[in-house]
Amino acid sequence: MPKCKQVAGKKIAKIKRQSSATPKLFSATHESTSTTRSYLETDLNLEGARADQFESDIPGYYYDKEKKNYFKILPNTMSSISSFVTKETVRKQEAEKQRLSDVQRLAGRGHRGSSSMHTLVLKEKSNNHLVNVLKSVQCGQFTCENLSTYVIRQMCYNLQPVVEWTNYCPSQPSLNLDEIQKLELSSKKDKLVSVTSVKSCIAQCIQLMNVKEEMCRSYGGDKKRTLVSVKPSDVVVGPIYKKISSLCWAQLPSLPGQHTILYTTVCPIGYMPSIIYLCNLDAATSESMTVFELNLGFKIVWSTAWNRHQSRFSVGSERKCHLIDVATRRRWTYNTYNSDPLAQMFSPTNCNVMYNGTRAGLILTHDVRSQGRPQAEMRQQHGVGCLRQLRDDNYILASDFSATICTWDQRMRKIVIKYKGLVNSHYQLPFHIDETETVICSTGSDSYTKIWDCRSGEMLQSLPPPYPVSIDSFPITMYSQQWGNIPGNTGLIMAMNNKFKIYS
Repeated sequence: MPKCKQVAGKKIAKIKRQSSATPKLFSATHESTSTTRSYLETDLNLEGARADQFESDIPGYYYDKEKKNYFKILPNTMSSISSFVTKETVRKQEAEKQRLSDVQRLAGRGHRGSSSMHTLVLKEKSNNHLVNVLKSVQCGQFTCENLSTYVIRQMCYNLQPVVEWTNYCPSQPSLNLDEIQKLELSSKKDKLVSVTSVKSCIAQCIQLMNVKEEMCRSYGGDKKRTLVSVKPSDVVVGPIYKKISSLCWAQLPSLPGQHTILYTTVCPIGYMPSIIYLCNLDAATSESMTVFELNLGFKIVWSTAWNRHQSRFSVGSERKCHLIDVATRRRWTYNTYNSDPLAQMFSPTNCNVMYNGTRAGLILTHDVRSQGRPQAEMRQQHGVGCLRQLRDDNYILASDFSATICTWDQRMRKIVIKYKGLVNSHYQLPFHIDETETVICSTGSDSYTKIWDCRSGEMLQSLPPPYPVSIDSFPITMYSQQWGNIPGNTGLIMAMNNKFKIYS
């Protein structure tokens, strides 16, 4: 009996131990299940966040964050119907939102106040320029050139829109002007010649603008300040029912002191020949404006350039470059390696040097006395759309279709400075250099204006477009420190739509 009792007691103790171990097993299983659930919840939250982040990545659909709904994206051919969502409408909405936020940011920065240097610059101007006043009290080793550069940089940092001028035609009030498409500045900075389209038709007209300095009341004060004014004159060429492909200023020895322009017209359809005109804008009557006219045949004209030392001009035609004498009408042809010369320029110091920027990305240097191969070749990555030369003949600036502006050293035939930040898809966009060769400004295909330091390549300012953006017209900007041929009359002129916006 005692042995049986001992065996039974051992069995009962074993059963108790097993029963006491079972809850631990169940609790461990429960803990692992809860941990797994927490991991799953975390993964689901991460997946939900990723889904929120990439909501608009569903192919063929557009996610509207405000309406919190998906819309089917239709082909761009349906963009004329406002009820449908296309890629073009989505792009326009996003660009307009970005533009409005940038305009508010620029206005807020102006209201918050600026640096002491900008406040000093915006004081009432006297007969002396600010730089001249500072030069008179200059001390130490701070050179006049560095002082002038510093003032210009500070003014570019703090540019603000101050006034707006609407373009119109005084001599032809019934002519409804639409958009300013081309703009050229005279050497004295007191005249602008523009190519403006006409509403409801394919016609264009050429206008002569007067750039002056006007006094007006400053904002919120009794003091007056000087501003740049752009007023159209009574001189109008047109309307011209052909496309004006190129335009430049010209100086004829037979017409000293007269405002003369050279422009080319092409037929968009192709049933009319391309013609070159030399026009005197100071003529007594509109019938006597045309001084020179030349028929180039059924060829597209891409660019023109005037040789200020001789009565000759160059024409960039289809895969060739022509040099034409105004008096004798003699024509010379130069090799462009079977590529269209989209940009042309003559050296300001040497009348025998001509530059061509081709569609293939070549910058060719020609000696007009020799019709053989070019003297020098420099290659950019894409087609060259605009050329400018500094006072030092060793340096030339070029822009291409990849939105890159470069400064070339002709001695080494290498790029020494690049100006980055411009946006361009496939357009031929011009750029402008001020008379001190300190500032470069240009506008991209997104209608944002960029301003760089010419010597360092640093971007000084990015100005948003003041009006809604259109894909067929971009702002044209020019910066100068002596508008109206008045030293100290500083500002940036932006031509967009049918208006001139002044930044100071």
